[in-house]
Amino acid sequence: MPDKYYLVESGALEKLLRTHFMLTQSTLLFEHLLSHSDRPMFLSARKVCEVLGMDCHQLEQCRKKRMIRARAVNG
Repeated sequence: MPDKYYLVESGALEKLLRTHFMLTQSTLLFEHLLSHSDRPMFLSARKVCEVLGMDCHQLEQCRKKRMIRARAVNG
């Protein structure tokens, strides 16, 4: 299958790159804050699906592909 190329306006590309950068930095900051918290926070599988916009079958496929790691938590 040949590669496809798309023309994108420079302003649209810049906005896309800025958005990607900010989302990446926000995720890194969130991970850092949680790793230094004295009260670990975890999401249930249902909430993970809600946040990521996927159904439980897609979540299970991502787990099998090791794209998402599940962790059992007592309580």
